[in-house]
Amino acid sequence: LGGKCALFREVQEKESDQFKSHFKQGLIYLREAGPFEAGPPRMLLVKGRQHHPVAHQVDVAVSSLNSGDVFILDTWSEVFEWHGSETDCFERTKGLEMAARMSQMRGKDSTVTPLEEGQETDAFWDALGGKGDIREAEEVPDEQEKEPP
Repeated sequence: LGGKCALFREVQEKESDQFKSHFKQGLIYLREAGPFEAGPPRMLLVKGRQHHPVAHQVDVAVSSLNSGDVFILDTWSEVFEWHGSETDCFERTKGLEMAARMSQMRGKDSTVTPLEEGQETDAFWDALGGKGDIREAEEVPDEQEKEPP
């Protein structure tokens, strides 16, 4: 063929927009390696408003939640998409799309439950380990200032 191959280096969690553009449905960073399968609940913090959503695994705890972000609490049989009161429609849409894809990969064994701050279900609180106070958005560093977990 006679062509030359271009090689680009990307550092995890600092990927370029060009790299992220190949993953239109978003990137999910998990703490442990291995298959994405049933197990203990896990929670993801969803960032990115438009083209390149990114989700990072965070502790399954009320202390992880804040009013300015979208979270996915994955119990395998139910995927909760929780959005804080200060999130906008773009963030909520990306979170819901990501939760729906996670559920669809499992087929009929999983459902998606969207939740708004202040309207959580008992099942959500049970999976999270109990009720608690949710931090205000101002208490959490801005997206640009936030260091990767």
